[in-house]
Parts: sequence; C-alpha cells; structure tokens
Amino acid sequence: MVHTDSATEWWQFRSSLVDTDENGQRDLRHPHNVRRYLFASKQHFPTKGATPTRGTANRQCQQVNNQSHYGPSARALVVALDEWARHGRPPPETRVPTLKDGTLVPPDQASTGFPNIPGVAYTGRYNGSGDRDFVAQIFNLSRVSEAAHGLTCADAARWAKTHRESGDLHHPHR
Repeated sequence: MVHTDSATEWWQFRSSLVDTDENGQRDLRHPHNVRRYLFASKQHFPTKGATPTRGTANRQCQQVNNQSHYGPSARALVVALDEWARHGRPPPETRVPTLKDGTLVPPDQASTGFPNIPGVAYTGRYNGSGDRDFVAQIFNLSRVSEAAHGLTCADAARWAKTHRESGDLHHPHR
C-alpha cells in the first residue's frame, strides 16, 4: 500500500494523526507493506494549468495557492508500487515528518520554524473539520464513548516543521 498526502493534509487536515499515537506523542510503526509519502509544497488537488487563487471565491486565503501539479511524483509512485507488487522490489522507505527526527512539531510558530515575513500573518490555525465524536454511534457502548468523550483531533495534531532554507514543509531525506 502506498499512501500519499500533500502539504495541505499536513497544514489543514492533520495528517500527523496517521503517523502518531492518539496523543500525538509517539511515532507509529506502519506494517512492512505500507509506505507513506509527503508531496511537499503541493495543494490537496491542484488542477493542471489552473490559475492560482486565494481559495474559494478567491477570498479565503491571505496568499495565493500553489498550482504546481504532483502528477509526475504520483506517477513515479505508481510505477514503484507496480514493481513492488509484480517483482517484489520495494519502493523507497516512508518519507514523512516524524517526532523522532524533530520534523513533526506542535503548530505554534516557534515550533514550526515558520519565519517572520512582512505582510504574512502566521495564525497557527488549522481546519477543524475532523473534530467529531462518532464512537457512540459506531459502537453504541457507553464505556467506549465515555473514554473518548472530550478528546479531539486537535489535542494530538502535529505539524510538519518548516524547512529553514526552502520555507516549505520539511521533507525528510532518508
């Protein structure tokens, strides 16, 4: 299995929750047949050739979005996955930010290393769309629901550290 995330998933949708424990305090080990990769500097789903905007209705974001397409990188991973499935040649090891190497950090500006840039506001805010408690609906067990009550994804979310040279998410080179 190959699982990819763009920079958007790290900044908005808390991709770290796939790679850390429920408290965001320990890196998880994925099964030997799983690889995870970060498409650094990329939007969630850029349309090839699209004009950069400031988000929905061209009014949501302070900065214009990055429309560079990650198709070539995704294609390379499809080829690597095919080689793995057909011929047993595994793709490169997982390459995502981690707590262990210090590239997965709390979302405050000091921890992320996001630089002070004139005219750019760093808010430390993220998309809260994942804060839901569906445990009771899924399991219908009061004990499980009580244990999960009050916990949100925001409690465990970590962000990728900003690379000091590129100003983008730190993309581990292993």
